[in-house]
Amino acid sequence: MKFIPIQKMMERVENNGDTDYALFHELLLAGELITKVTAAALVASIEDDQENRRYQCLHTLVRTDGIGEWAAIIEKIFHGSVSQCIPVELAEVRNVFTQRVRKGSWQYEAISDLQRVLRTVYPEVDSIANKVSLCTWFKKFSELRNKTRGHGAITHETCARSVPFLHDSIWSLIDHNPILYKSWAYIHRHLSGKYRVVPLGGNSCQFSELTTAATAHKANYADGIYLWVGRPRYVALLYGTPDATDFFCS
Repeated sequence: MKFIPIQKMMERVENNGDTDYALFHELLLAGELITKVTAAALVASIEDDQENRRYQCLHTLVRTDGIGEWAAIIEKIFHGSVSQCIPVELAEVRNVFTQRVRKGSWQYEAISDLQRVLRTVYPEVDSIANKVSLCTWFKKFSELRNKTRGHGAITHETCARSVPFLHDSIWSLIDHNPILYKSWAYIHRHLSGKYRVVPLGGNSCQFSELTTAATAHKANYADGIYLWVGRPRYVALLYGTPDATDFFCS
């Protein structure tokens, strides 16, 4: 089961992308959501430590007004001091994001497609290396977003030339980003003390123990969206409705 917020975002892309210009900008919004969901999930998964690194990441993202900080947090989690707080349950995810790969891998091709879009919009953009990690995608996307939606207009002609590559790059992230295939759920606690678990993606069975009376009286989870990484992790920067019809990020 794919992550429902991303599914709904791509339904919006299909419904509103009736022209190359409209589709280009809808895909940018989809890329922003993927970046923010990925960052929010990774921050939620960080183990607490004496340096309060998880809180520091939350503090940064709550106050930022640009997509660049979200991309920077992803880089920081995997390559900075925060990396020592990544739980063992994310070892496979960590490998996908940090392994430096060559042409032919899905990570490299997704970054290469994004690079083509960037070069169409901004010919002076730096080239990509022969080996790249997935973290590069988020850095490149934030650069593209700032060159278009953030600091300048893009012509219809440029959109027409760029949109096939942007489309392929975004869909590659949706199809392969391991974070989006983790177990997600919206948890709501009834007055009786029992929890209602609304599956949002992945294997919802991991949350099923919360629906039992015995577990409900032992656990104490606030209403909200949770990611299962060894245990339920509250995703503080992602919000949704109990009926799973609407979602937004901080």
